[in-house]
Amino acid sequence: MNLLVSGTALLLACVAFFSYDLISFQQSLIRTLAAEARLLGSNSVSALMFNDKEAAQNTLATLSNSPDILSAAIVTRDGRIFAQYRSDKGVSVQFPPLPSGLRQKNWVSGTHVLLAQQIIFQGTPEGTGDISSLLEELVHRAGHYLVIAAAILLFCLI
Repeated sequence: MNLLVSGTALLLACVAFFSYDLISFQQSLIRTLAAEARLLGSNSVSALMFNDKEAAQNTLATLSNSPDILSAAIVTRDGRIFAQYRSDKGVSVQFPPLPSGLRQKNWVSGTHVLLAQQIIFQGTPEGTGDISSLLEELVHRAGHYLVIAAAILLFCLI
């Protein structure tokens, strides 16, 4: 009976810690994606203004250094894809349009996070920087929580 109570308490503690970690990890990832989207917008505004798709593509190519980024796009004011990046994972993501009146919006769906950030030049929206990322790290974290919980439970049995 004592083992059942201890095991249940351990399980509840692990669920609580993992839930907190999930929420804080998602918020941290969204902040990082927002910073990358702002940099993407700042570095691609001249490409948008001068219709230089090659420069925009080169700007997007720098995202290859971020292993969890699946894809990214620079979208014009009228909704056309100006330039696009797709990671080696080969996943194409459909970005929802940024709702009017918002400068930034994110969507979390399963193992993906999508973020759209307005590209603004001299106070005027010129387009949108869209980035999609994986939440693969959460799977690794969940595995670590399970291993730690199992180790603590086994230690308590000894």
